[in-house]
Amino acid sequence: MSKIPGIACLRISAMCVLAALLGIVAAPSARAADAPLTVVTQQGPIQGSFVAGLRRFAGVRYAAPPTGKLRWMPPAPAPVHSQVVSATHFGSQCPQADGAYTTPDEGGSEDCLYLNVFTPKSLPATPVPVMLYIHGGSFVDGSGALYPPNSMVSQTGVIVVTINYRLGLLGGLALPQLTAQSPQTGSGDYALLDQQAALAWVRANIAAFGGDPSRVTVWGESAGASYTCENVASPSAAGLFSGAIAESGCNIPGVPQTSAYAFGTAVATALNCAPNGTPDPACLRRQTPLAITNAAIAVAGNIPQSEFNSAPTIGTPTLPTTVLSAFQSGNFNRVPLLLGSNLDEGRLFVYGNDAGPIPYTFGAYRSDITTYVTPNTGAPESAVYRNYPPLQDILIPETYSAVVGDGLISCNTEYSDELASSGAGAVPVYSYEFTDPQAPNAIVIPLGPTHTSELFFLFNLPIPLLPDEQTLAHDMRAYWANFAATGNPNGTGLAPWPTFTSANNPLLNLTPGPLQSLKLSNFNTDHHCNFWQPYLAPQL
Repeated sequence: MSKIPGIACLRISAMCVLAALLGIVAAPSARAADAPLTVVTQQGPIQGSFVAGLRRFAGVRYAAPPTGKLRWMPPAPAPVHSQVVSATHFGSQCPQADGAYTTPDEGGSEDCLYLNVFTPKSLPATPVPVMLYIHGGSFVDGSGALYPPNSMVSQTGVIVVTINYRLGLLGGLALPQLTAQSPQTGSGDYALLDQQAALAWVRANIAAFGGDPSRVTVWGESAGASYTCENVASPSAAGLFSGAIAESGCNIPGVPQTSAYAFGTAVATALNCAPNGTPDPACLRRQTPLAITNAAIAVAGNIPQSEFNSAPTIGTPTLPTTVLSAFQSGNFNRVPLLLGSNLDEGRLFVYGNDAGPIPYTFGAYRSDITTYVTPNTGAPESAVYRNYPPLQDILIPETYSAVVGDGLISCNTEYSDELASSGAGAVPVYSYEFTDPQAPNAIVIPLGPTHTSELFFLFNLPIPLLPDEQTLAHDMRAYWANFAATGNPNGTGLAPWPTFTSANNPLLNLTPGPLQSLKLSNFNTDHHCNFWQPYLAPQL
């Protein structure tokens, strides 16, 4: 592995937002008195609190703790209780490695399947739209508590739910022996199943909070965007949501079942839990999360595509095929989609530290193309070099950031737009590119519109926006909330956002100033998508 943290840094999507997040949109209708702080769910009564002008229910169980025999099993129902349970503090984050496969962090507990409900302090008489947010973090870190959507809720009247889900190999271990224990779901997709359990909890309970169970939008960024699109492709998620928003990550590569089984077996062997080469689930369930993480670190160094070994497994009953194949065939949950990416996605992966760019040579560039880009895209190294020639050492980091951003995110998103809007089960698609050249980020170096930058406009991170950026932020939040309400982001006072279709396929260019459409041909030229598309073709 080279010194620059390559594709593995998709985890930065969570690490760069470890701060209080806020949000906004269009004003709700007339309010009633303050809504009650005690709500009766199907599991029993819970009591929330008023926080920053919102009604917040934090640390609400949506499934049983996935511990002991329930580790590496589909989520079980949350226990029922008759007494009022406090919901005033966030639940534990799931066990995770800080920085993914680099520095293991024992923080968190396996008893972590909690969600958080944020509602306006008072509610209208009619049920309001709901947005369930799936955090990013390269499938290995993050938590729902990092994303409090205060302004989004208070200014738009939507209800926002944030969730925890199993991370790393606790959420993604695949083995034939585990598949045999839950053949109806398969193994390797536990995080995805957790998200579906949370969506099912919302569908069953959100009316008690003032929400509309028929208008639930699943929404995520980076790895959370990948999960969002995989939920759209998953048969077991049918009927759980009415729309989907995916920012910078729809169709991030999953792991084919054969590869997932091979990696899982190697981890079991490293833990001395594979006598005669056959993994023993009982032995694996006796291991600590830290031991499992350390084993994954040891094994990942010899496995191509190592950063994505915790991604969902493809070829299971939960996720039978890739997102692109599902879009092309029409075998997906047909709901409106809002998909997009940022102009310079890859810069955060190269410059993602406060010290500035690490010295990066042509040799390191070649190594990262071999180790990360070719295994994850299928593009031959020689073809990548022809399309992204590193002219001199000082330009190589920028070249590599373009390769990663274009090949892994931007063109994947654009191809998802095309297939979902024109395949056998075409649905309304609204596409954007975020291009603000002055966009803030969580490190010192100005990086422009890089990975995670749009979150500062949707969640009001504690970094000030310029006046014209504040206007853009308001409009973006309005689009997002309108989409959650109607499946269409357009609304009064907003620039028109046309649907993405084969005949008329503009993207909306999200940048300060008057918002205008961006031609797909220009997007494809900027990101070399005509080069990448043959390697993104649907498969499995």
